[in-house]
Amino acid sequence: MRYEPVAVLLSNEKVEGALQSKEGQWSCTIPLMLAAAKGKTSVFERKTTGCIGGKVGLGFGQYPNYPGGIEYFLSVGKSGLFEGEGYKKNPELGADFVDCLPITDIPYQYVIFKPLSQIDA
Repeated sequence: MRYEPVAVLLSNEKVEGALQSKEGQWSCTIPLMLAAAKGKTSVFERKTTGCIGGKVGLGFGQYPNYPGGIEYFLSVGKSGLFEGEGYKKNPELGADFVDCLPITDIPYQYVIFKPLSQIDA
């Protein structure tokens, strides 16, 4: 395997020394997820995770009224606002995708991504 399996842990206690986004700065969640697959522990905190989509995907609740429409962000973008990510072919498919997501709001402050080999039995 090129990358190590990653455990996803939920906690109200912060992991010291883990990689984390800085409060008040936007950052994408994907590099921190990849870092865990490469052997480092990453922590996503409810108050410091700046990526709106990543925050929702991690279980930190729904983000109502995404500026410009999440369906456009996931597909073709909106002129003058943002480029689309191209995950979906068009805004309609983006909206269908979002409508099917099981949005949840976990009762924890932290989501921890840790290499499986570093999990204590």
